[in-house]
Amino acid sequence: MADDKPETILTSVKKFISIPLDDSTFDPEIFAYIQSASADLNKLGVGKSIPFTENTTYSDFWADTDTVETKNMVPAFFGLTVKGLFDTPTTGKQGDMQNEGLKLITFNLSISNNAVPADIEEDKE
Repeated sequence: MADDKPETILTSVKKFISIPLDDSTFDPEIFAYIQSASADLNKLGVGKSIPFTENTTYSDFWADTDTVETKNMVPAFFGLTVKGLFDTPTTGKQGDMQNEGLKLITFNLSISNNAVPADIEEDKE
């Protein structure tokens, strides 16, 4: 029988960074990075500012104003943000690729929710 419970954000991120789901050794560290990424998303106008638990799902996080495009990008944003902080790339090229991917997602999220990230706004001056 299939498990009908929605996937938690913690579970989603652990899959993204290839941590076995039954290994909770790094959960506190990963969870802290998830909370930090959530705050970054909130600054972009994405999601609700809510207290996170290990059981928080994407459905809990979504704001009424989040678009389908936004919802499709957020899991990658969480994954890339946590991966960059938790599992630092071993080569400069890997790090550059991760950072460029995260910048692109951040920019697209800002467009999707009609927000302008602070660093882009500063470039206009």
